[in-house]
Amino acid sequence: MLSAAEIERAWAAVERSPRGSGTVELITVRLGGGQHLCPARVALSPDGGVDGDRWSQGRRIREAQVTMMNARVAAMLAAGRAPLDAPGDNFLVDLDLGEEALPAGSRLRIGGAILEITALSHTGCKKFRERLAPPRSTG
Repeated sequence: MLSAAEIERAWAAVERSPRGSGTVELITVRLGGGQHLCPARVALSPDGGVDGDRWSQGRRIREAQVTMMNARVAAMLAAGRAPLDAPGDNFLVDLDLGEEALPAGSRLRIGGAILEITALSHTGCKKFRERLAPPRSTG
């Protein structure tokens, strides 16, 4: 678990995330059942999203087709306790993903694909909280 000073330093690093262009730090394909694959490359399509990702199975919410998270935030949350793919977002990027930097309707290019930022809030699911919540003290 991070100390308050470590959290402050990590958050300062998040606030320095680049705007306008950034880099993909990690790709995650969610296979289902909490299993993730982290390939070096992945195919994207308008109908299927990330090739092989569980999004294409079951409830297909178009606004949540491809998920993205700031890699600095993921590193802060994982804090050495979990692998960086633990959040389960398809792309961990070194880029300011804040609403001011990327309002709904903004477009990003990843390789040959163009992704559009949607207004749907992307909040952690139950699995995300289970993987990344700080350990509870007993006593």
